[in-house]
Amino acid sequence: DWFRLSVDGYDGDGVAVGSVDFYLADFRSAAAAEDYILADWAWLDLSSLGAVKQLGFRLDSSDSNYGFPNTPTYFALDDLQFVPEPGTALLLGAGLLGLGLRRRTR
Repeated sequence: DWFRLSVDGYDGDGVAVGSVDFYLADFRSAAAAEDYILADWAWLDLSSLGAVKQLGFRLDSSDSNYGFPNTPTYFALDDLQFVPEPGTALLLGAGLLGLGLRRRTR
């Protein structure tokens, strides 16, 4: 059995550019010592997706009925980092500067 999180990356037009699979539980190995259920925070490197505009998340399990997993389907995100495009950063900076100047003139 297994429980998998798939993260899909999409470009600005909504076209999928890649996917990264991460097993939250995996009991497929012939060696029982390699079987696991993830119990702690784990780092998932999405750099192979390249520059993407959005992420999509899918959960899937080998334990399912009628196309739906029997496994509870949840996961947590923490410390998600993103880098704004230069144009977006420039607009944000200009907006903050404008707000600062407006407040100063009042």
